[in-house]
Amino acid sequence: MSLEFLISKIQNNNFLLIGRAGVDIYPDPPGTKTENANTYVTHLGGSSANMGVQLVKYGGSCSLLTRVSNDALGKFALNQLDHYGVNRDLIKLEDNESRISFAIVETTIEDHQSIIYRHKAADLFLNKSDIENAKIHNYECILITGTSLAAQPSRDAVLYALKLAKEHNIPVIMDIDYRPYTWESAEKAKDVYNLEKGSITFSQNLEIIKGIFPVKPLKPTGAGDSFMGSLIGALLKNYDLEKAIEIGSAAAAIVVTRVGCAPAMPDLDEVLEFMNTNKINKGDKNAHTTV
Repeated sequence: MSLEFLISKIQNNNFLLIGRAGVDIYPDPPGTKTENANTYVTHLGGSSANMGVQLVKYGGSCSLLTRVSNDALGKFALNQLDHYGVNRDLIKLEDNESRISFAIVETTIEDHQSIIYRHKAADLFLNKSDIENAKIHNYECILITGTSLAAQPSRDAVLYALKLAKEHNIPVIMDIDYRPYTWESAEKAKDVYNLEKGSITFSQNLEIIKGIFPVKPLKPTGAGDSFMGSLIGALLKNYDLEKAIEIGSAAAAIVVTRVGCAPAMPDLDEVLEFMNTNKINKGDKNAHTTV
């Protein structure tokens, strides 16, 4: 599958994201340690939901396929997806004493703690019937995260989705999103990830070396989701690959200076304004961007 074909499918603007939506709470005001907090603010979280929010900011048409707990927090996530414009018609409420992914995230850099609760995570109850109901063939591009492969039945469901995507010549973009605590072992993670049989580089025989935009961060979370959503969003907006990488890097830099993940995602005008007043530094000569 060529880069040109991938970009053409991206520009058809019909994305299916498979992964998790979650609830993040932040001790308030920023800089407060969790053990000292009296007040918290609540936001939508979860890698797939965050990427969807970011991509929508670039005009992307996104549907999220996952499961959330059948309780107030699950319904909060659904309401937040509506607020940000991510289609959630494919999301099912999961009973079975499941719980939505829940995180307490400090807006600090020094001695930062992100405490994430994933016991009986609702999104990992995604199954093959959910994939069948989603009608994969109706989408132009699929985005998955590695966390959705961490446990059954979600693992087999997502691998089934990849099989269907291949049959219908639909490109799949994967965010590794490796979180050791969600897997039974590092060895199992390696075995499952290797079923992807490598990756497709964007560079096409040209190594594109890029650095980062130095900023004073408020927190260390959300950068990867913003980078991926912005990279794809920039390609959707007809930027060339090298510029799209820079836009993704700028968006990631912006997000770590703000509270939250979903609410911190910048739109394209914000990113371009940031790039006009900030310079990307020299990248690692061994670095390159792939999917």
